[in-house]
Amino acid sequence: MLKGLVEGLLGSHQKKVEAYKFSELEDSPLLFSSDYLGDLYKEGNKQQKEQIYDHMLRHKVIGEEFEGYMDLASNIENDLWRDW
Repeated sequence: MLKGLVEGLLGSHQKKVEAYKFSELEDSPLLFSSDYLGDLYKEGNKQQKEQIYDHMLRHKVIGEEFEGYMDLASNIENDLWRDW
């Protein structure tokens, strides 16, 4: 019983940490590295991938010659809009 309680608390904490990672994209005046954003992309759902894409748009790295960001933007575009 105690094990289930601890696992529940840890799971709840983990979800809050994950939500914070994505919410900080909206609030930060700084551009996160393409490596960090790539890690978020791997664990993100559709809405979270849109947050990553919006973060890169705000910092004007989409469509520019920033290799890591270009690859990531392309992956997100394919995930979000490939059915259009």
